[in-house]
Amino acid sequence: MQPPEDVKSLQSFVGLANYLTRYSARLATITAPLPELTKKEVAYVWGPEHDRSFAAVKQEVSTLGVLRYFNPKAETLIQTDGSLKGLGAVLLQQGQPVYYAAKALTDTEQRYNNIEREALGLVWGLERFHYFIYGKPCTIHTDHKPLEAIFKKKLSSCPARLQRFVLRARKYDVKVIYVKGTEVPVADARSRISPQPAPDNGQLPQLDIHYVTKTLPASQTKLQQIRDEITSDPILPKQIERNNLQGMARQTREMPRSTT
Repeated sequence: MQPPEDVKSLQSFVGLANYLTRYSARLATITAPLPELTKKEVAYVWGPEHDRSFAAVKQEVSTLGVLRYFNPKAETLIQTDGSLKGLGAVLLQQGQPVYYAAKALTDTEQRYNNIEREALGLVWGLERFHYFIYGKPCTIHTDHKPLEAIFKKKLSSCPARLQRFVLRARKYDVKVIYVKGTEVPVADARSRISPQPAPDNGQLPQLDIHYVTKTLPASQTKLQQIRDEITSDPILPKQIERNNLQGMARQTREMPRSTT
């Protein structure tokens, strides 16, 4: 996140910090210089003290004291929001953030109307957290009320572009609920404050395969069946071996050289 360029963006960032103060006793103190710039009688002049405060807040909300580990058995909530600049989403469990995400809009996406932008943000949030929510129920909070009705309609009754968004969301067990904008402060801030463009290759983050197998809702019999199918596949074992060799080679290159 880059420093906010106007009062509206700063208000979103301060709202994010205020929401997370319940998990950090330091946030209220290190955020102190920022709310002053949101007052009507104060000119918006961003100075070194605001830079220091902004950087300290980002550091604090990224620490393990604020973030929690994902629990596959706990109820999962996603907040999403779309702005003229980008999309924002946050994965929450028991009200505490697990994962932040943001994406800058392309030129084409910036020309979407408001409801299309919000629908894109909702679907993008689902797909961004695919590894966490696929195959388990989750709830999405959005501050755009029409989305709540749209994702309950039949596919044939939605406009063409929205049909594609609804169709992409159908593979998830998700319930869309409208809440006031003040109740999605984290997603709102992530969408408004200069989100960085997504990687050109569009790749999703990699997960350790052991994490996947440990949290996969399958019996040992089913897991063994999957292993047998992989072994009998004519291509997969070779690809796995190739990946292992590449990983070993990379680790060897990254090993510190002896100074003796």
